[in-house]
Amino acid sequence: GTTNNNTVTLAGGTVTGTVSGGNRTALGNTLNVNTAATVGRVENFEKVAFKDAASKLTLTDTGTFNLDTLATNFDATANPVTLVESANALTLAGGKAFKSELNADGTQETDLDVRGGKKIVRYAYTFAGAKAATTVGADTWGGRSAAGNTTTGNEITLADGSYTNVYGGRTTGAGSQAAADKRGDSISNKVTVNGTAAVSGIVYGGYSDVTGGRAMGNEVTIEKATVDSVVGGYGTTASGNVINLTDATVSGSVTGGRGTITNDNIIRLRNTKVTGTVTGGSGTITNENRTGFRSVTVSRTAASGTGNTLAVYYGTGTTSIGDLGGIQNIHFDLEDAPTDGTAHTLLSLTNAAGEKNLSDINLAVHRSGATKKLRKGDTFTLVENTTAGGSVSIGDNVTAEGTDGVTRNYTFGIARNVDGKLVATVTKAGMNEQAKSLVETRAGASAFLNDGADFLAGAGMSAAQKEAAAAAMTSGGVYGLWAGMGGGSLRHETGSYVDMKGWNLGVGWARENAVKAGTLTFGPFIEYGRGSYDSYLDDDTHGSGKTSYVGVGMMAKLETKANSWIDGALRVGRTKSDYTGLDTGYDTTSTYYAMYVGVGKDFRVREGDTVSAYVRYSYAHTAGASAHLSSGETYDFDAVNSHRLRIGTRYTHGETALSQFYAGLAWEYEFGGDARATCDGDSTPSPSLRGGSGLLELGYRFAPKADSRVSYDLNLSGWQGKRQGVTGGVSVKWAF
Repeated sequence: GTTNNNTVTLAGGTVTGTVSGGNRTALGNTLNVNTAATVGRVENFEKVAFKDAASKLTLTDTGTFNLDTLATNFDATANPVTLVESANALTLAGGKAFKSELNADGTQETDLDVRGGKKIVRYAYTFAGAKAATTVGADTWGGRSAAGNTTTGNEITLADGSYTNVYGGRTTGAGSQAAADKRGDSISNKVTVNGTAAVSGIVYGGYSDVTGGRAMGNEVTIEKATVDSVVGGYGTTASGNVINLTDATVSGSVTGGRGTITNDNIIRLRNTKVTGTVTGGSGTITNENRTGFRSVTVSRTAASGTGNTLAVYYGTGTTSIGDLGGIQNIHFDLEDAPTDGTAHTLLSLTNAAGEKNLSDINLAVHRSGATKKLRKGDTFTLVENTTAGGSVSIGDNVTAEGTDGVTRNYTFGIARNVDGKLVATVTKAGMNEQAKSLVETRAGASAFLNDGADFLAGAGMSAAQKEAAAAAMTSGGVYGLWAGMGGGSLRHETGSYVDMKGWNLGVGWARENAVKAGTLTFGPFIEYGRGSYDSYLDDDTHGSGKTSYVGVGMMAKLETKANSWIDGALRVGRTKSDYTGLDTGYDTTSTYYAMYVGVGKDFRVREGDTVSAYVRYSYAHTAGASAHLSSGETYDFDAVNSHRLRIGTRYTHGETALSQFYAGLAWEYEFGGDARATCDGDSTPSPSLRGGSGLLELGYRFAPKADSRVSYDLNLSGWQGKRQGVTGGVSVKWAF
């Protein structure tokens, strides 16, 4: 007959023969391995369960195993635990030699692995989000997968101890249960080695040996430590990896990306000694890799790729390399370097036999904006060849372009001096035309402040008058509370242009008094505005940011019995602006004060219809400010003074006592609005709001009912000229 659902428990000892669950099939039969045990062979078990890490099953003959039926009652770790070991090759159901399972959040795998055909081991790896290093044998890692899961977001720091090979993320093998887009890669991992830590092997930021695997966006930082070799990323595609070496010793080589496609890798070396080769990208397709050195010694060639950049930083010692090749661009960072040419050479070639011709290489110079500006005739020593019998050449009439931060541009003449060294001499110095973008913010902020004045003179004053009149008619009431909000989008031509979007808010109290000449409305108010802007130069240089203001003021309007009027307002407050560009940014805060005064007359053409003519002068002063740019410069911004004159007319049609339509035309001219700045005594290009603009406005005022304490004013204005675009407003008025 058939024997099923049997249980056999091994609690130690040795069985020289076969341990069988039944005489024919494995159905329902279980083998419990509670302690280490040795048997000849096993057969006909549907389940084999191991109690703990010490419950190893040793076979002196062989056995048949299905990895899907193996079970354990203990947690796996990165240290492999041997469950089964056979003297002969194991028979595996379906030929399956590897099994991997994911945890619930998809960051850890637990694997069963048949090794050498005779041993089944179990282990677990965290492959995503690890923050602590794990060491097993000769390997140390942050994240690891043997099932082909993508290792990502792992960050480890080694501050002491000795290590062989180190990986931020290491992806190998296959068998993952994850989705296809979460397999095969090693992305965005970080390794830091510092202090007394030493690595005798290779430090990898990211590693994948999976076919088609990508190693991208990984970062290795070595600070005051000793390692053998460094690879930013290893994979079929190894791109966008970063290596930072500071005060480090590298006895082997340094490679940004190693694979078939290796692009956009960056290597930064500062006060570091590298004995071997420094390579931006080591692959068949290599583009835009960057290699930067500060006080570096490299005994062999720094090479490989196209579009590669070698950046040499002035430091406490000369940067020396054996030779260079496959480099299309050399960038010299002259931060803090003496300008009289007496400083040590930035780059020394120590193993470049004969004449080293650099004429096919593009040269550039950079410093931060915090450095003292250069002048014509300032000189730096760039390159020398100290190889016995060696020299360096550059060709005739060679120039290099340089910048200080984002503000100053320089042209350097590059030539070989009498000592055979390559020197750079400043032949031209001046302000960068793109520095105008930094000052556009001030022009835009002034224009936005003017928008607030227009809102007050229009919807704000109208709201104040109506509520003051309503309050005066209320028993015991002399003040009316008004509120309004307007906003829109305008383009301000400044020689280039600023696109401004924002809204303005006003809240105030108004009182109406009868005077000999007519009716006087006056009261205090609080104002606030907030907007955003985008500025563009003719070469498409783009800046953006936010601006806001908050202030208080007094407004008044006198209407005479002859239907003429005079109105005005005084304003004072603080304005805040920030700027964000491609390579820099800043923020400023300034005091502002402003005023406007207008005169006009209303002409009644028939019952309910009125034509008004007016002239208004507006002035706004935004105080100067200083700003420290993120690129190092300090900018001193001059005060911006706006003087505007507007001449206009408006037609108002009253359908009923509760509603009015109006339309108007106006012409406005800005006589000021110049925004200026200096940097280290030099003036930047200056945008200006100066010029004329035309205005077309439409509006509708209404109240829901005759005794309503609330009324509304909707308006829309279109601009053409120096100001272009549309603004709109909604004011709400109510009385106490």
